[in-house]
Amino acid sequence: MHGMLIPGLPKLLALCDFHSTLRKRFMPKLHRHMDSQYVAAPDYTTAWFVKLFLDALPFQLVLRIWDLMLFRGEGTLMALSLVLLKINSRAILRLKEDGIRLHLQALYRQHYNEDDTILEVQGMLGEMVKARLRLPQPVRLQKIAELTQNAKERTADILQQNGTETLSIHVDFSAHDSSPDPELSTYV
Repeated sequence: MHGMLIPGLPKLLALCDFHSTLRKRFMPKLHRHMDSQYVAAPDYTTAWFVKLFLDALPFQLVLRIWDLMLFRGEGTLMALSLVLLKINSRAILRLKEDGIRLHLQALYRQHYNEDDTILEVQGMLGEMVKARLRLPQPVRLQKIAELTQNAKERTADILQQNGTETLSIHVDFSAHDSSPDPELSTYV
């Protein structure tokens, strides 16, 4: 999950793109329909991946998914996103653009058999392995520094366009701990 919320959102964007690739491969009819209705993967997967499905599914099922994710890794997110589309494919194929989005935002209202859903996710993980599909590469520290620099440059460009010369950001760690988390201070 490293790199999900750093400047530029590289991990999140890579996961959304990968979901789109998986959707096209495993559910071509659904993929064509969603594309024809201008429903791109980031429209619904962004909230799913950032919140780890917390507000997308019933809480008990989310806890079981998190257990599986800790055991099997990030691929669980991809497999679950496909399983949710599979479970809801009949309804999605009948809906139009905004209806699809609203339906995918209201998945938590549905009843899910937890055991069956977990088995479906495990089955999809197996299909992904058989197809030799690999998750996007992890974001390396070197890449983080590059992305941070790019974000600073974009911010400077925006400030210059708005006629502002400087932007000052101060982070005070003294209120929390005398020794700040070195990973956190890398991003500041």
